Amino acid sequence: MKLGDSFQVVRCRRCRLAYLNPRPTAAELSAHYPNEYNAFVRDYVHHRPRGLMKVGADMITRRRIPRSAAAGRALEIGSGGAAYLLALRERGWEVHGVEVSAELAQHARETFGLDVRTGPAETQLLAFPDNHFDLVAMWHVLEHLSDPAAVLTQIRRILKPGGRLMLELPNFTGVSRFLFRTYWMALDLPRHLYHFTPATLETMLARAGFCDIVIRGVPAALVVTTSLQLFWNDWRGVTSARIISSRSLLVALFFGSALLARLRLSAHMAAEADKPLAAHSPRG
Repeated sequence: MKLGDSFQVVRCRRCRLAYLNPRPTAAELSAHYPNEYNAFVRDYVHHRPRGLMKVGADMITRRRIPRSAAAGRALEIGSGGAAYLLALRERGWEVHGVEVSAELAQHARETFGLDVRTGPAETQLLAFPDNHFDLVAMWHVLEHLSDPAAVLTQIRRILKPGGRLMLELPNFTGVSRFLFRTYWMALDLPRHLYHFTPATLETMLARAGFCDIVIRGVPAALVVTTSLQLFWNDWRGVTSARIISSRSLLVALFFGSALLARLRLSAHMAAEADKPLAAHSPRG
């Protein structure tokens, strides 16, 4: 978010899903994705983290690689700098991507020879045939979508029977949200249009026709250190990164975050869900 901006998150009384209201127009929202945002994502593959950050990045990659016995055809929605697609390709997967940023999509095509299509998921998924993918993945994307329910329905359509959806996103019931409130880094307003809890995520997945839904907490110590930094900078009226860069604090907070993850109270959560093997219609 930009300094001085003000946004409002409301909650549906019936389904309890939280969302940004009013929502910025597409033109207004694009201003909140500056060139620096895409540059950081684009260059991540070329400047791999070292030391403690590499350990964390390796942990993230391992938990996002499906445990299926054989590689298949995969689609990543929001492929960004293509790090995940490259990791899958190294393991024998046929990989494809959808990326709303034209710059990032072009970079993936020209630099890595990947099939990454440019445009929002709401329209790009329509071009894929039914029963086409073994895996569809979204890492911190669902909360950015203008119509997440419609996208989940399309994902179910393009997955093969028995195919798997894997995703990760912020957890609106995480303890750190209640502690930091408007300073909670994972709010990321106005880029995050929706704010899910394990319950609202499971409901939306089930209504889209998925089965065998498993939702687990994910350690997210960096959310805590970044939120602390945002609070400290505002309280002290300074611009600093001393808290975020404190490795000892990050390590100490990781263990607490891992414990909260077991209780599904950490700042992030991950979900896996399958397309039923037999014919099954989404719930209305």
